[in-house]
Amino acid sequence: MHYSFYLSAFLLLTALPGHACENTLKLNVPSNDPDDLASAELFESVVEDRTDGETCVELFPSSSLYESSDAVTALSNGLLELSIVPTNQLHQFGDSMYLFQVPFLFRDSEILHDFMMSESSAQVIEPLTENGLVPITFWSEKPAQIYSDSPVTEARDLARREVRVMNASGLESLSNSIGFSTSAVGWKDLWSQFNIGQFSAFETTISSEQVYGLAGREISLTFTNHSYDASFLIISRMILDSMDDETREIVLDAGKLSGSDRKKRGCEKQVSSLEEAQTNGMTIWFLSDDSYKNFRRIASSGWDQLVNEDVLSSVDAFCPECAGTAPRPKPKCE
Repeated sequence: MHYSFYLSAFLLLTALPGHACENTLKLNVPSNDPDDLASAELFESVVEDRTDGETCVELFPSSSLYESSDAVTALSNGLLELSIVPTNQLHQFGDSMYLFQVPFLFRDSEILHDFMMSESSAQVIEPLTENGLVPITFWSEKPAQIYSDSPVTEARDLARREVRVMNASGLESLSNSIGFSTSAVGWKDLWSQFNIGQFSAFETTISSEQVYGLAGREISLTFTNHSYDASFLIISRMILDSMDDETREIVLDAGKLSGSDRKKRGCEKQVSSLEEAQTNGMTIWFLSDDSYKNFRRIASSGWDQLVNEDVLSSVDAFCPECAGTAPRPKPKCE
């Protein structure tokens, strides 16, 4: 009798509209960053709400399903539905993936996001889709900047100096043009070597970790806005093509919403970190339009060493003001 009762209750619940999960999309997330997870959870909730629970999303944070490099192969083969994939795991698909490391190309990370979500980015996206990877949104946070023990307001302020870099390829053309040397220094040695004068400037992102490490120092920060933390939310082309039109539209729309959410979260974190840095005595230098144009002119002489000219031209066409207007003191975070 009890068995009959529970069986009837189970059958009633599973028959309710929107209760059954007919399809499950696994989403691999490389990090456990709270903002990454919040935007991934937004994607999950939009898909499940708009499909009335017929399509479910299962999150796997901290690469608990696949490491990023393995996720790319799994996506191509249709063995994995979705993954956040850092752009540094996609260099095998062409030099356009180096676009994000080019200093002074984009005025700020918001313009970079808007470019990547526009039709102007087709030449960047095409090599991915041809290999079974369909980016449905773009995540970018914490663009790299230059910190220094003295103001860097003109290109000549970096000449003949030693600059610690996160990734040599990003600043290689700039260092060759201006005449500064680069070196890679591990995170655990960064503060101690900077404090003893091993190098006088370094490239890194803006975060509370950097703010605390520099507390009490007179440090200048100059915006170059190149990014090493850019990622795509990618869906397997095989999986996307197998969806009905309605589900496909819902998934693509959910991706765009999660990307906009991630952009806003990243922007707000940068603004908060800037305010915290200033509270701790850091001097923030926002280049004048003339200084920015000079820096950009020097940097652009080596851009084609990283990215092909057609992609660079598409950026200029999308954002003509990027060539002559310095970064805003505070992003709008819209």
